[in-house]
Amino acid sequence: MVFGEADADQAMRSSHERVFLDWLDLNLEQQRADLNLYMAEQSTPRRTLVENWIRLAPYRNVIPASASGAERALFIGDLELLLDLIRNECGGGVAGRAG
Repeated sequence: MVFGEADADQAMRSSHERVFLDWLDLNLEQQRADLNLYMAEQSTPRRTLVENWIRLAPYRNVIPASASGAERALFIGDLELLLDLIRNECGGGVAGRAG
């Protein structure tokens, strides 16, 4: 093991924060392309995945603890907008949000 446990934990946290902030810096079209790429790699059908994400909102659990309130709101707002757009493409309507 190259790093100790504390160093490895800090490296993972820093990487997570960097990826999160990099994603927020993308415009909506780039975020949509990234989300579509992720969904295309999943074994679950896109419509099922989107509806589950809308209903359960698991993306709220991946926000780094260090994120500001504005960063949290931007991430959630962007992701929920994109999920609604993708859901509409799949033939569904706009669904209610989880918590």
